[in-house]
Amino acid sequence: MFQKRLITTLIYKATGFWVAVLVSLLYFTPLTATAVELDEGDEVEAVMSYDTSKTDETPNQIEGVCQIPEGFGLNAYIEIADEEGTHYYISVSQENGYSDRAYVKNGTYSFVSAGVYGDNTGKYTFDLVEGEDEFTLDGESNSFFCIKVKISNFDEIKAQIDENKGEEKPKVIDYAPTGLKGVTIDSTGILYYETKADSDKGTIEIYGNATNDYKVYVEIIEQGVVGEAKFKLSLDGGKTFIGDDTTSEEFDLGSYGITIGFKTDVDTDELQVGDTFTADVPATNYVSQLNPLESNVVVAGASKEDLQLMIDILSSETLGKAKFSISTDGGKTIDVTDTIPENGIYKYKDLTIYFYTSDLFSKGDQYMSSIETHIEKSSYLGIIILIAVLVAGFIAFLVFLLMHAEKKTDFVIQVWNEKQMSEVYR
Repeated sequence: MFQKRLITTLIYKATGFWVAVLVSLLYFTPLTATAVELDEGDEVEAVMSYDTSKTDETPNQIEGVCQIPEGFGLNAYIEIADEEGTHYYISVSQENGYSDRAYVKNGTYSFVSAGVYGDNTGKYTFDLVEGEDEFTLDGESNSFFCIKVKISNFDEIKAQIDENKGEEKPKVIDYAPTGLKGVTIDSTGILYYETKADSDKGTIEIYGNATNDYKVYVEIIEQGVVGEAKFKLSLDGGKTFIGDDTTSEEFDLGSYGITIGFKTDVDTDELQVGDTFTADVPATNYVSQLNPLESNVVVAGASKEDLQLMIDILSSETLGKAKFSISTDGGKTIDVTDTIPENGIYKYKDLTIYFYTSDLFSKGDQYMSSIETHIEKSSYLGIIILIAVLVAGFIAFLVFLLMHAEKKTDFVIQVWNEKQMSEVYR
């Protein structure tokens, strides 16, 4: 009887332990969270639009739209404030079509300002073209409001962008070096990677922000001019090939984050079978910056987590002297304050930040990057199934022990009864 109780107790405790493990895993599984308003400084409470979501407490939507010429490239914001002093920043960029929305609670709101992140000189100003300076949202008949702003010198900026474009392809006015070897940057913040060509007539250029480290290997497999010649492509130095296609002045590799452009000195020159082109392309993340030809930042590496990276220059100094800060939530909290190293290379989390300046960094300059992890988030489902199987097996084993113990007890009782009966009949 004692053995039976002991084993039963062990089963209960063991089962409880594994149930606790399962509950813990489920409890710590990532869930979608609603936005939490955080303090930014002592007086102003700031909430970024990408941190808001629709809930019973925040049923209203404020849509912010910036009218900015295509190809502008810099990140902008629309600032809204409520009666309690909380400021909402609707972040817009080329990636989201310069339009985004914030989910807010009922109340009266006012339009505060609009601008470009990092523009501490006031170079870019905006005019309110749709919406009112003050409006009220009640979650029912008035639950949506749109604010539209337009960059003040729209036509001038558009003309400048158009001037820098050809009829078919953007033309880069100038390049500047970066702190990352073999990588240059143009006036719009696009990164270009050093390439090598084994060809008499052709070259390639590679630009963009690679989602991983690649050893690009391109080989011409069918002769012809650009637009007719065929090529095959490898991203691991020629060990494996991801496919073949027709050459182009702009061959976009989509999810790989880079574009390959084929060139010849003369349009009628033909690429030959066996021509090869190579490049080492590191993983980088797009950084919004105002004057990349003078001072620039390159953020290299593949992050294991999504970050709203903001780098603020805190003093007008050279490499080795300029102070800076890093925020990973768009500026709401500061994670690091430090001095830029003399070699311009700063390690942070899974990233390497390369600083470069031709002269001095300017106090107030900001560098922003919306970093998305390209590592698939693991699921606990497989782990839970495995543990469930182990638990079932463990319980089955204990049940087997219990059944075995019961048989042994019955045998002992049976033997004792036989002895007792023999003494009775003696």
